[in-house]
Amino acid sequence: MKKHLVFIVIALFAIACGSSKSDEKPIARVYDQYLYPSDVKGLVMPGLSNHDSIQMLKNYVDEWIRQHLLVAKATDNVDIDKKELEKKIKDYKESLLIFEYENELIRQKLDTTVTLGQITDYYNQHRSNFELRFDIVKLNYIKIKGNHPEFTAIKKAFTDPKTSNETLKEACRRASQQFSLNDSVWFVVDEIGKLIPSSVLNNLASIKGYTETKDSSFTYLIKVNAFLAKGNMSPLGIVKDNIYKIIVNQRKVEMIKSIREEIYKDALQRGDFESI
Repeated sequence: MKKHLVFIVIALFAIACGSSKSDEKPIARVYDQYLYPSDVKGLVMPGLSNHDSIQMLKNYVDEWIRQHLLVAKATDNVDIDKKELEKKIKDYKESLLIFEYENELIRQKLDTTVTLGQITDYYNQHRSNFELRFDIVKLNYIKIKGNHPEFTAIKKAFTDPKTSNETLKEACRRASQQFSLNDSVWFVVDEIGKLIPSSVLNNLASIKGYTETKDSSFTYLIKVNAFLAKGNMSPLGIVKDNIYKIIVNQRKVEMIKSIREEIYKDALQRGDFESI
């Protein structure tokens, strides 16, 4: 098979040099259907190694064989209404053409710029859509060996609001097992059970500011900055990206509606159609 695929690669070079399909040897067959080197021309991307090119062709040929075997089996075993099949093919072709046409217009003309003000307005106008479905917490934490030489210094720096975040991060990279010092990150409470002990996890709603706990191996320095229970409004920072997508999608829907209406009105003015 590998030698056969090497032949395919060679044949592709021959095609690139101007050979016609009548000169080609088929590279695969399923009943009376044949696959020729010219059918896979352009499949192999420039810069691929011989090994990768052969593997890509092998996968394509295998998939082609499987597809045609399945089509043949379906043709033999399904009683198909040819007119209905042709109608479905026609409908699919028309839908595909429309989809490609509209997508190209959207690509060229759709305004995808959404300001923070627009996002905030949408957020405030649709507050009921952004209720939290789970508890979330904004916290900083450091997981560190209690007997580490830098433990005392790191703890002091962590609890001192004057400490530079970069200085603390650098110390944590050297000494801690794990840490998070990003003040803007919200965590889903149910997803951080592996980060902090359950003694803290189960009481996050009542913890304000700094707390400390330990297990048999590590000490956990934790600073709870904010907690929001399920049912509260999601912070804007969490849903901002989703709102952006919603606004852009709404514009897309409106643009498609406008395109279709414009085509209809233009054709109506020109007398390009009539109901008979």
